[in-house]
Amino acid sequence: MASLEFPHLLCQPFIAMLDEGKLAEPQFSLWLNPDLQSQEAGELVFGGYDSGHMAGDLIELPVVAGATHWTVLLDAVTIGEETVKGVTATLASLDSGTNTIRVPDADYKTINEAALGLRYMEKYDAYTIPCKQANNETVPALGFTLNGTSFTIAHTAWLFVFGDVHVSDDDNFDDAEFVDIESSGDSSSRLCYSAIRAGGPPDATVLGSNFLREWFSLYTYDPPHNTIALAPAASAAADVEPDQSLMRYEYRARQ
Repeated sequence: MASLEFPHLLCQPFIAMLDEGKLAEPQFSLWLNPDLQSQEAGELVFGGYDSGHMAGDLIELPVVAGATHWTVLLDAVTIGEETVKGVTATLASLDSGTNTIRVPDADYKTINEAALGLRYMEKYDAYTIPCKQANNETVPALGFTLNGTSFTIAHTAWLFVFGDVHVSDDDNFDDAEFVDIESSGDSSSRLCYSAIRAGGPPDATVLGSNFLREWFSLYTYDPPHNTIALAPAASAAADVEPDQSLMRYEYRARQ
C-alpha cells in the first residue's frame, strides 16, 4: 500500500501530474473497501473523487500548517461514550502505508486500558481478547475527534486476529496456554489483539488503513491551505456513471 506522506512518496506522481496540467482538480482520493472478503480492495483516484464510494457527506478538515504529513488537529480519543483521559497526542496523521493505529508510547497503555475487555499479554506485547468475547460492550467503538468532529470505527476495525494461536481458557486467558491452530485443529477460540500500537510520533497518532477502510478520504493540495475531507466509506461502489476525467488505480485483493 502506498503511503500518503508528502511531498514525496505517493505525492511524487501526484505533484508531477498536477504540474503538467493533467488533473482537473489538485486532489486525490482513497477508498479502501471495508469488506475484506471482496476482491475489489480499493481505489486511488487522481484529480477528484468518486461519490459512489461514499456512504455520507464529506467533512472537510484543515491540514496543520507546516506539517510534512497529511496531519490534522486531534482534540480527543473516545472509547464508546467515554473520553479517554490523559492522552498526550494533539495531532493525527492519515497514512495508508500503516495498517495499524500508531500512538505515542505514552498513550499506548492509556488508550488500550480504557477498553475494559482488553488485557495485556506480555508474551505478545499486545492487548488481547478472545475473539468470541469481542463485542460492542467489551470493546466499544473507538473514536477520534478531529478538528471538532468525531470519527469512529467499530471494534471489528480495530481488532486483529492472531493467525497461529488460540486461547484454551477464555475465563483466565492471562495464564492460558497458546496452541497452534493448524496443528490442534481447533479454530473456535482465536485470539484477537488491539490494532492500537506504540511507536508513533511523540505528539501524533497515525491513523492507518484500518481507519481508512471506515472513512473515505479526499486530499486537496493547495498550499498553504491543504485539506483532508472524510466521509463514511461505502462497502462497494454505488451504481453511478464513472467520471472519465479521473485517473483511477484499482487495488485488487491478493489471490
